[in-house]
Amino acid sequence: IVFIEALSYGLPIVATDTGAIPDFVIEGENGYLVPVGDVDFLASRLIDIVSDLETQQVYGQNSRKIAVERYNWKSVGTAIRKQVISDLDLAVMSDTDNPVDHMRPQPKVYA
Repeated sequence: IVFIEALSYGLPIVATDTGAIPDFVIEGENGYLVPVGDVDFLASRLIDIVSDLETQQVYGQNSRKIAVERYNWKSVGTAIRKQVISDLDLAVMSDTDNPVDHMRPQPKVYA
């Protein structure tokens, strides 16, 4: 969430290139990615961004643009919808029962 917040505030980002972080930081467009554990390179990139006001502004504007385009209700809702439909399609292919039946509450049976 912290990366989406940084994007929405229009901030340039310096982060490690691990996990899902490269989904938020586009090297040379809205920030810099550094290898995990490379402290010298991290320090160098931080100095680069702090000392260059023009790059800060351009990367910040690009971050804001990414936030507006990718992380709005319509885009996120569409992505979730596609994923749910895909998951249901996979469930139908792998199970002869209707996958929706598995989501319905089952009545309690008392003996």
